[in-house]
Amino acid sequence: MNKQSKLLYGQALFAILIIVAFGLIIINEKKTILLMPKVQEKIDSYIEEKYSDLDTNKGKIILKNDKYMLKMTSNDNKNLYFYIIYNNNKITDTYKNDYLEGNSLLNKIKKDIENDILKKLKINSKVEIDTKLNDFTDQLQEKIKKESNLSKLKIFYLELEININNWDSDNITKDINNIIKEIYSSYNPKYINIIITNNKDITESYKINNLNNDFINNDNNTKIIDDIINNKDTELLKNNKITYKRLN
Repeated sequence: MNKQSKLLYGQALFAILIIVAFGLIIINEKKTILLMPKVQEKIDSYIEEKYSDLDTNKGKIILKNDKYMLKMTSNDNKNLYFYIIYNNNKITDTYKNDYLEGNSLLNKIKKDIENDILKKLKINSKVEIDTKLNDFTDQLQEKIKKESNLSKLKIFYLELEININNWDSDNITKDINNIIKEIYSSYNPKYINIIITNNKDITESYKINNLNNDFINNDNNTKIIDDIINNKDTELLKNNKITYKRLN
């Protein structure tokens, strides 16, 4: 076989492969369209059987990663939702995690508060909510679902970091008090966990847990910090329910 014949043969083979590939794509798309009514019927029956009493809005079925997915959204809050998933003739859903326990909504609340703190106070923080939505009282659940600004609602705690220029108990206490004042002027966390790091020696770093507004007016706050940076385990810390950990 001469070079020209080999070239023609290769081009023909490549063209055949392209045609086959496009054919498979078209077949798959048509199969998806043909299956849609069947999938819709099965999902509708699933919803009727399990979730007909929910006050939700049913979305449209979409195809994602070869899975048929339908979003069920609460009529009380668009950020509270769950998915029903059809894959390989099996239906599953995310109701427990996303809707009952409220992860879809609580994650949005956490992100909104983090962004708000960054915008207002120029502080990077991590917001955590350690209670599931269904573990709150009915009254509190209703408030969480229907109110947009929850920054004053004591359902979350904060984690943040500050760098300390003057590493002594007086100055550390002053810096911590300032940031606590800033936070509680606009927000109402249950408590704050703060990581303090020595700017002159970044290997010197402590995570202090369970600080709140009471720390500012605590007559022993400087002594508490002194105990921490000197790695002491004292009754003063225990009595104030403050724990710490050296990180480096």
